[in-house]
Amino acid sequence: MAQLKAVPIEARMWSPEFIENWVRHTKETNSWLCLFTHDISDNPTPWGATPEMLDHALAMLKKYEIEVHTVKAAMALTQFDE
Repeated sequence: MAQLKAVPIEARMWSPEFIENWVRHTKETNSWLCLFTHDISDNPTPWGATPEMLDHALAMLKKYEIEVHTVKAAMALTQFDE
């Protein structure tokens, strides 16, 4: 579990290419990717995201046909089940 890659969706360092590169890498390596943010708002904190940023991340996951789960649901699909 400690080896899972966690990638932020943050206004302070936002780049659509950054997210797409991570999603592409995830698809190419058949690995897990944990995306996170601290808040979602039209005017987010530096560590938060706008709805458009979240929409972009979700669109990239759909484009690369990557399943989306909460951490709890993903864990239930693995041998690491609670």
